[in-house]
Amino acid sequence: MKRIIILTTACLLMSLSTSISGQSEFKGYLSVGAGGGTNIFFGDLKQKDFFPVSENKNEWRFGGSAYLQYHVSPVFSIRGQGLYGEVSGTKRDLNRYFDATVLEGNFNAVVNFSNWFGQYNPARFLSVYGFVGIGMTNYKSDLRYLSNDQPISEDKDNDGIIGPHYAGTVPGGLGLMFKLAHGVHLDLEFSLRALDTDLLDKTKGDFEYDMYSYNSLSLGIDIGKPGKAKSAPSPEPDFAQQAESPDDAEADQETDEEMPNEATHDDEETTEAKQPEPENIVVEEVIEPVLVEQPTAKIVYKVQVCAMKKRELNMPAFRKQFNFERPIQQNYQDGYYLYSTGSFSTYAEAKKLRDEIRKENKLPGAFVVAYRNGKRLSDLPEEE
Repeated sequence: MKRIIILTTACLLMSLSTSISGQSEFKGYLSVGAGGGTNIFFGDLKQKDFFPVSENKNEWRFGGSAYLQYHVSPVFSIRGQGLYGEVSGTKRDLNRYFDATVLEGNFNAVVNFSNWFGQYNPARFLSVYGFVGIGMTNYKSDLRYLSNDQPISEDKDNDGIIGPHYAGTVPGGLGLMFKLAHGVHLDLEFSLRALDTDLLDKTKGDFEYDMYSYNSLSLGIDIGKPGKAKSAPSPEPDFAQQAESPDDAEADQETDEEMPNEATHDDEETTEAKQPEPENIVVEEVIEPVLVEQPTAKIVYKVQVCAMKKRELNMPAFRKQFNFERPIQQNYQDGYYLYSTGSFSTYAEAKKLRDEIRKENKLPGAFVVAYRNGKRLSDLPEEE
């Protein structure tokens, strides 16, 4: 049993290290669930090695469970589970059978293999996960003769289920999660629980550790999971300014609205032009590293392609929709996340890039902006 515990600890540590490499933008959330399924005993009193018999003392038994799970990252989560049910085993050549009631509590490390080996996709219909943990089981057993149903050994009322019969437990298994709707899923699990005792069936034999499987179907509900915007196509970001005039710098300054500030925040709806929502885009929320200019008094011209209020841009979705491969810089100013590309000393160079972006990337809202000391200016300055 010590080897099993050591292996379990190693799996927990490996899972924890996996979570550290998860997406930094992921926000943790809780899941709760409950369900039931079959319990199948594996030990000394069992007629067949694997499949349970159903005649002359049925070995099929049932149980129910509930869990509370915290998702640390797209890959790793921690789960607490409680289980109550029955197990039974028969040995006809020994003329014996047993029935037992089990009450188990455990903590598990859960690893989502679909997110680990593939791209994080919260809209995925089917996810495969594995789990391993440690726990404690309280049990009450009743051993009887198979021929006449007379007791051989049975627990007294105070000897089982929250009594002296405790055994360490190592649960582990695989699961399939089927997404039914946003925040609602079905969990189909196949698990094996190894007990630190050979007395669950009240018979000592070749099995040093008694075991039983719990194969269940549960309904799970997510609490505090990020909204549908993270599991469905992200709405296209709002552009904080209208397009420039295509002719010259003076026309640009006349047609560009000022960057949102206290005077323009009151009428945000009218100053932000929205692009069509991208269809069938499901991507992870990963924002590229912020590129910050070194403080300088020199004017730098850039081409702004997008502005988002209060939340950051879904960069992969933006790049995919507009086939945008140029480097994108992010700045935060006056409640807006500003996204621009290029860095030029003259307006003419920036205007040339702006025209290319409008034509090649189908971004008519791209326009030239000016920065000084890392701050975007409200108006384009007159070039010296």
